[in-house]
Amino acid sequence: IAYREALQLKPGDGVLRGRLGRALKDCNQFDEALVLFEKLRADDLKDPFPWRQIGYVRKFLGQIELAIPAFEESLKLEPKQPEVWGNLMAAYHAAGRLEDVKRAYQRLLPLDSEWAKATYRELLLPYGVAP
Repeated sequence: IAYREALQLKPGDGVLRGRLGRALKDCNQFDEALVLFEKLRADDLKDPFPWRQIGYVRKFLGQIELAIPAFEESLKLEPKQPEVWGNLMAAYHAAGRLEDVKRAYQRLLPLDSEWAKATYRELLLPYGVAP
């Protein structure tokens, strides 16, 4: 991967490390991606990016109970992330936390009504939950 070569030239570059982590995640190399994202998180606990990526990796690995706090922290740091709200709703749903799904839906709705409606149809409508 070109990002690995670029990191040889700039080993401390957080942007390059993040891009490498995303490329690894997208190629299903979750363990290596997770190590990179956890290092990025340790470097800056107030950056929502590594928290979000850790949530995605944990979700892909089926580690829903570990994905949830990562998504929540990313959203605490930067609430205007519709995709993360949708993924948090899916994680809550997988964990059987219907009230949390509804609460997250209310947060997603003003950010991206189309995404909120699609997620509502997928996760809440089957339960007969009114918006």
